[in-house]
Amino acid sequence: MKGLSIMKHIRRTRHLMMPIYRSYFSFAFFYYR
Repeated sequence: MKGLSIMKHIRRTRHLMMPIYRSYFSFAFFYYR
């Protein structure tokens, strides 16, 4: 139960952080290019 909740939390956090990380990565890529 605890492990499942942790996995769910990580999955949710990753889902929230993914767009920000992707936008930051693309920005850095275009900026340094």
